Amino acid sequence: MIRPVIKLLGTDIGLDFDRLVENNNGTLLVKEDVPVLFNGMYRKIVLSKQRI
Repeated sequence: MIRPVIKLLGTDIGLDFDRLVENNNGTLLVKEDVPVLFNGMYRKIVLSKQRI
């Protein structure tokens, strides 16, 4: 119920990062992946789209 509100803040608690990378194989570059809260339960992930 609060997911749409959280998404407005720039995150999506229901997004599966591994699936996102798999579905965009070869087009996404992981620039940063660091734990931020609760021993890595929450991570800061920065992606960029690679030029083809």
